[in-house]
Amino acid sequence: MDRDIHYKEFWQLIRSKVLTMRELDSTLELLPQAKVHRYYIAPVVSEKTILEFERKNKITLPPSYRSYLQYFGAQGASAYTRTIHFETEIFHKDVSGISDFVPFEGTREPTEEEISKGIRYEQGTVSIALGWNPIGPQLVLNGEASGYVFWDSCEYIGCEGEFWQWYSTWTDKALAAINQRLTLKNLPRGTDITDVEKLVAKENVSLGEWQNHKCAFIKHDVPSEEVLTIFTLDDNGLILEIF
Repeated sequence: MDRDIHYKEFWQLIRSKVLTMRELDSTLELLPQAKVHRYYIAPVVSEKTILEFERKNKITLPPSYRSYLQYFGAQGASAYTRTIHFETEIFHKDVSGISDFVPFEGTREPTEEEISKGIRYEQGTVSIALGWNPIGPQLVLNGEASGYVFWDSCEYIGCEGEFWQWYSTWTDKALAAINQRLTLKNLPRGTDITDVEKLVAKENVSLGEWQNHKCAFIKHDVPSEEVLTIFTLDDNGLILEIF
């Protein structure tokens, strides 16, 4: 995103998408992590609090994250369940050290030097969301890659782009998955599975068994969580139940 883009409008749009997800998924059943994050958005952070954090660490927060705090909130539903709350979980951390992380595209194996460091890029970064890798998603706050999100599984390192890209990718894909799951769950029982295959990408459909039933599994593309719609089928390939 160009630095001249109005971040306030951007984050207000993202906020509206999360609120739409909350409304569409009022029963918290359409995304696996919904019962954990509940599409929660914490209140925004004051300019005074942000400046105090910047002053004590002698840094300027990357614009996309700073504006997230100002116009979206201190915490929100995200990939890896939720972002880390700024005021209660990040504010007291020391990020005055400079991160060694250098941005790249996609995923790669770590170098020998990176492996020798053990926990890589620890300085100048914060955990930005709950994660299950040895090093879950990290946001660089100090260094060349300030504003970038990366993760580290020991075997691989991934770069998710800048914070706004990481967050909006999850928002857009999660909202699309919710809408698609609603469409699929509203199909009449008795619908032929071949008609379902016309509504989703072919590569996202697989057949198998689940709880002793012949089934079709529809995979929805949402970062960091497995989102499935499951159809139980009769011997003619007609839908019996939808989960």
